[in-house]
Amino acid sequence: MEMARLPSIVAYSGSLLVLLFLWSHLGGIYCQAQGSKDFFGPCNSTSLACNCSTRCGQIVFGGFFPLHEWNYANNTCSGTFRPESGFQRMEAMRWAVERYGRSLDVGYDLRDTCSKDTNTRDEALDFINVGTNCQARFRDRPISLVIGAASSIVSADLTSLLTLFDVPQISYSATSNALNVTKASDQARFQNFFRTVPPDSYQVDAIVELLLKFGWKFVSIVYSNDLYGTQALASFDARASRLGSNSFCIGARVSINLDGAGSAYTNALKELKEEWKRNASVVIVFAQTHVARGLFNVVAADALFPERTWIASDAWSGNLPTVRNASRVLMGNVIGFQPYSPVSREFEQHLRTTRFSQYPGGNRGMWYRKYFDYLFPEGNYGNKSAGESERFNIDAKVPFVIRAVEIGLQAVDEAIFNICMNASNRNLCAAAKSMTNALQSEKFTKFLRDSQFNSTFDPRLFRYDGVHTRSFLPPNMTGDVTNITYTIHHLQANGGRLEFVEVGSWSQIDNLTLNSSFIERFAGNMSICALPCRNGSVRQAGAPVLQRPCCWSCKRCGKNEFAVGSACLKCPDNTTSNSDNTDCTLLDAEFLGWGDPLAIVMIILVVLALAVTAIVVAVFLNQWTSSLVRASSRELSTCLFIGFFLGCVVTLLFITKPTTITCALRRFGLSFVLSICFSALLVKTNRISRVFNRPPGKARPAYVSPEWQILFTCALTLVQVLILVVWLIVQQPSASPEVARANERVQLKCTNGKSIGLYISLAYNLLLMVFCTVYGVKTRKIPENFNEARYISFSMYTICTVWLGFIPAYIATSEYEAGLLGLPLIINVVAMLGFLFVPKLYVILFDSDRVTGKNILSKGGASSVPKKNTPSSGDHTGGGRERSNAGEASRQRSQ
Repeated sequence: MEMARLPSIVAYSGSLLVLLFLWSHLGGIYCQAQGSKDFFGPCNSTSLACNCSTRCGQIVFGGFFPLHEWNYANNTCSGTFRPESGFQRMEAMRWAVERYGRSLDVGYDLRDTCSKDTNTRDEALDFINVGTNCQARFRDRPISLVIGAASSIVSADLTSLLTLFDVPQISYSATSNALNVTKASDQARFQNFFRTVPPDSYQVDAIVELLLKFGWKFVSIVYSNDLYGTQALASFDARASRLGSNSFCIGARVSINLDGAGSAYTNALKELKEEWKRNASVVIVFAQTHVARGLFNVVAADALFPERTWIASDAWSGNLPTVRNASRVLMGNVIGFQPYSPVSREFEQHLRTTRFSQYPGGNRGMWYRKYFDYLFPEGNYGNKSAGESERFNIDAKVPFVIRAVEIGLQAVDEAIFNICMNASNRNLCAAAKSMTNALQSEKFTKFLRDSQFNSTFDPRLFRYDGVHTRSFLPPNMTGDVTNITYTIHHLQANGGRLEFVEVGSWSQIDNLTLNSSFIERFAGNMSICALPCRNGSVRQAGAPVLQRPCCWSCKRCGKNEFAVGSACLKCPDNTTSNSDNTDCTLLDAEFLGWGDPLAIVMIILVVLALAVTAIVVAVFLNQWTSSLVRASSRELSTCLFIGFFLGCVVTLLFITKPTTITCALRRFGLSFVLSICFSALLVKTNRISRVFNRPPGKARPAYVSPEWQILFTCALTLVQVLILVVWLIVQQPSASPEVARANERVQLKCTNGKSIGLYISLAYNLLLMVFCTVYGVKTRKIPENFNEARYISFSMYTICTVWLGFIPAYIATSEYEAGLLGLPLIINVVAMLGFLFVPKLYVILFDSDRVTGKNILSKGGASSVPKKNTPSSGDHTGGGRERSNAGEASRQRSQ
């Protein structure tokens, strides 16, 4: 930091103290006349390359201004001429001293600092050492007050030297916070330092509020590596820290040395471009004017340079020479901040009407020539006034220079009046020896600290704030010096003229005030590293290179998660996240409804089964006494019809909303329907097997009458009923919601659906199916007209296949349980209808001979009509035995 050089300056200055003290009493060059006289010529020190401007007076004010920039290439004061921030400020002091200080016989000694601290120190040593180019009327104090310097680092060096000689100093633009009084050591070092501008901490507050206004939270900062730039950056960091880690983050922090070559600016632009890729479209520049100009020259040379927003600190805000060469990319994109002050219209009129012909020779004429060369780059300015140039612009710090002179003059007047309050003529009194005592440092600086000052162009009063700012500031209503205001400017082109136009202001009282047109201009600009995460998303830190508090990526919370702060939390059971993952809502209990695709398939099968069952029943009733119907075992067929109808009803129960009643009916009805059907089929296949597979000559099998068939069917079904009743008593059914798919759904289910009771009842039905299948295989070779067991076998094969597919699926999954039980049930009904009764329906409707019994045994070689056996009929032959069995079966079926 530049402040590290201050102790060495003090030590260097202290070693010369004795020599300078003696030299200051022996030196001095006298004016040719006793009266006041302006003198423009070379400074007394022949070692200095720059020039000075002096005016003789009883009291002399020193002035330091950056008339030129330092040429770091050859280490001389031969750099760029500064028309606004150098020449205009120097001219403002000269004009103010001549305009307001003549009654006090105040002169000046104006020096060019060349924007260099070491050169300023040499200039200060020169006029403290040798005196001024005026007659040294008071050899022990040739300089009473110093106005300057411009930059903070130069002012810090200068005050360390001037303090050794008790010379007070008022700076007009040194705003660094490092010059504030924060420690006891600072109080001693800066005891004679004053300024007319507020410190940078207030400027930073104004800039931060503007950034907040437009939502610019990701910015880059370019700063000059000096006391001004580093302290401004530190103030910004401190202010952002107080606002919180997520308020601002800085992308690129680009430091540029004051002696930076072209490569320094090129490298700085590369760093900025890297952050621009991440949308850091706002750049704050805390830099001296020549540093800012060097950067913008590189920017202007980049033909593909994108549009960016530049925040100008008070060091270069309002300074047109800094931005003129880069106006192509800066026009409309620069927002500047300056401490508020009205313009001295009197000085503006003086400078506007000045003509070069008024100052043809000497240093002053040389400086005016350079100034007019800037105003009229085409030349031929002849007798033109400065105001005729479209480049004419008053530097923003000029009012603060004039105010510093006014404060100095009022302090001198107060000091003289304090000594000569009884004198009728102050000039006569001031000529006396007592004036020396009046301007002794401790007394003169006391007037600067304690007095209240006014201004010729500003209606406000000013008072020194030595506690926080070391600045002359306007006090508020309570007397505290806190009414600090900044003017906000916007770089625009008005009528072909490049101007910094006032678009708003900031103050501690009124905060930020902006013009509506200015707000509209920048309202759409964005400078954020990452957009706010949408609802239901949380922030995740970026890649290691982007570890900044305002840079993140967004992660969408998953299913059944909701966003809380920076984390995604799981929703509790029976709840799910809402559409934007911001909260959890209770899940609606789902069940197999009428509109579900699976339910629609089941309904279609139910309708089909009911329709076919109704048709078959109607046809059977119509042909109830026919041989085919009687051969189909009418009583067992009736049991099957009842089972089919109940199967359709129970299937529909699996589509309705689960309740305690429906769950009980489902549990009972599923196994009961299957038991009725399988029991009837088992009895039928058993009877066919016993009749046709008995040994030759054996008597008629017992228990084959219709009554026994019904009794056996009921007995087999009763076993299932007992199982179901026990199950219902031991595990009572009910309906309850159950979470499915990792909390994605809640299904309303019947409880205990997969308990041991279900497996026992299904195992019993499976046992019936197996026996049906076995008897079907055993009776597969009986005469075709009696081979109903073949169709029973086909239906059993189909039913076994269906249940072997659905039962494992039902056990393995927790979803679609109702469908996995209801669908195979209706498939069973349809399969039995299709295999057992559709062929009979076809014969009854389309083959009337078989219905009447004329051809029931034609293919088997026997009649279906019972005949009295004769010895010649071949009862004991194989063919006779077949006919006898067939006839007996026919008789038994017809009974």
